Amino acid sequence: MTQLINIIDRFIDFFYDFYCGIETRKNIELNQLNISSPDKINGRPYQGTRLRVFKKIMGKFSPFLPLENSIFLDVGCGKGRVLFMAKSWGFEQIWGIDFSPQLICDCKKNLGQFAKKQKNLNKRNRQKIKPILASASQFSSWNQVDIVYMYNPFDGNVLKKVMQSWEQQLATNKELYVIYVNPLRSYLFDLHPGAELLSSVRSWNSNNEALLYRFRSSSKFMIESSLE
Repeated sequence: MTQLINIIDRFIDFFYDFYCGIETRKNIELNQLNISSPDKINGRPYQGTRLRVFKKIMGKFSPFLPLENSIFLDVGCGKGRVLFMAKSWGFEQIWGIDFSPQLICDCKKNLGQFAKKQKNLNKRNRQKIKPILASASQFSSWNQVDIVYMYNPFDGNVLKKVMQSWEQQLATNKELYVIYVNPLRSYLFDLHPGAELLSSVRSWNSNNEALLYRFRSSSKFMIESSLE
């Protein structure tokens, strides 16, 4: 059954790329990329989120999210598939960050092709989708972001740095909604007094899930560097 689902998913993703005029399906190992960020050793290979998976996640979590007038950020956006899929959900702006110059270049090329295919994607709407070359641990605009999407892009060492950046940058009473897919380091959220689990969903198979957290800055935040 799992094999059949994977075949169906590959067909759906192939059709989506073909329909949008983009290429986001090919997986890429980090050792194939020229990346200067020290976080490379803690990163994960590029693999685009399945269209069916994203729809199920957003269908479950959207009632909890501030969709209108919000900024959606995909951490480890790669070639941009999530950015293009997110366009259907009414966000004010859609950002993606990645530490690979090559993947950001591919994402921008895909955005150009996507714009040609989408009749309603004029220059103003195209500017709402913004690929950014940045490492998540060095990103300095978290306070502008409302919704974070992460498909297990890095290990616990980088996630701790990212959460510390949230702690430092988020304004008082600012809420950050975090969609964490394949959440192998979810214990870091469980340890944070400002992180509240709102919902969860198991979609594509029994070994994967997505969690939705609401994150608030907390002066009590402390995670020992020895935790992994």
